[in-house]
Amino acid sequence: MLTWNVPAPQSLTTTVLVEPSPTLTINHATANAASKTAHPAIRMCYSGAPNVPCSEVTTLTSVVNKGQSSLPVFMTRNVDVLTIAATTNTQALTYILSVVMSTPNSGNVNWDTITITVGVCVIASIDMPTNPGVVEYIMFYPVKNLSLTPNFTQRPACGYTLTETLTWTIPGGAPITVDSANKYHISAVSTDPTKHNTYSLIFKDFISYGTQTFQPQVTFDFKVTDPCRTSVITPITLTTPWEMVLGTIVQQSFTEAPDSAATAHGTATICGPRLYQVLDATNTASVLVNVSDLGSGNYKLIATSSDELYEGNQSLTFRVTFANYPLTANAAYPKADTPFVLKVIPATCDCSLITWDNPPM
Repeated sequence: MLTWNVPAPQSLTTTVLVEPSPTLTINHATANAASKTAHPAIRMCYSGAPNVPCSEVTTLTSVVNKGQSSLPVFMTRNVDVLTIAATTNTQALTYILSVVMSTPNSGNVNWDTITITVGVCVIASIDMPTNPGVVEYIMFYPVKNLSLTPNFTQRPACGYTLTETLTWTIPGGAPITVDSANKYHISAVSTDPTKHNTYSLIFKDFISYGTQTFQPQVTFDFKVTDPCRTSVITPITLTTPWEMVLGTIVQQSFTEAPDSAATAHGTATICGPRLYQVLDATNTASVLVNVSDLGSGNYKLIATSSDELYEGNQSLTFRVTFANYPLTANAAYPKADTPFVLKVIPATCDCSLITWDNPPM
């Protein structure tokens, strides 16, 4: 004897390929309150113990596209929850659904007031290439190639043909070039120490489709590193104390000082020529010792003096730097100091060294 009130109309509007797929919980018809008191027999059911109220548990037994025997292929139902996952613009239509609900004692209740409107696919956003973070190129090495992947991609994947203009913003002077055949690819190469820097790059895609426009971009740093700026020069090993008798010449041989950048690269002269200096206690060039370049990476230290002023122990420093990276430009540039002592020994008396003047005529 119960009658049932069909639920109020329900509707859902969505688009093809929207993420996540929307859902609609279908409302059930409910027992009509007036029908519970319309007849003595039904009033008895709700009169209280020991009488038991009528069951109002209902079940949706059928939800189909109106006039058909099933739901559209892109709609699925799990009990009362309807999921809409349209995948193609051919499915962009308005759908009326017919519902059948079973009741415990009153047969089936039917209604067709659920409206699902599916619009064509709409681009919601643009997926960007993976940001590579800080990219480093070590100067003097072979070209550093970088390809950004994946391409800028429409989301959802509507499959539309987009109008795209890819642009790079690269600071002036950066040793970085864009591949004209593939703008997702850039490369860096340089042997110019002045290019040592961190360059902030912007890769942008100007996108349009119909009335929609997007300007997604990837920003990252490209670090061009000059390894010579931080290379570790191996100090020259010298004999110390180094003895020299006043008025004589003494020599020490040494070979080109290696450095860590050259060792890593495998090219001894990657950082350019070395500058070899002997400095006195005032950090100025020593008048006692000079450096002779013999060629092919061979050198000599030559010490000599005839001035008794220098007799005794002379504290000196043998310094190696890179000629192209002078400490006057940056005190942090590489250097290797070898302290040593030049012991200047007084000369032994030798009268045979006297020369004689002829008598006047």
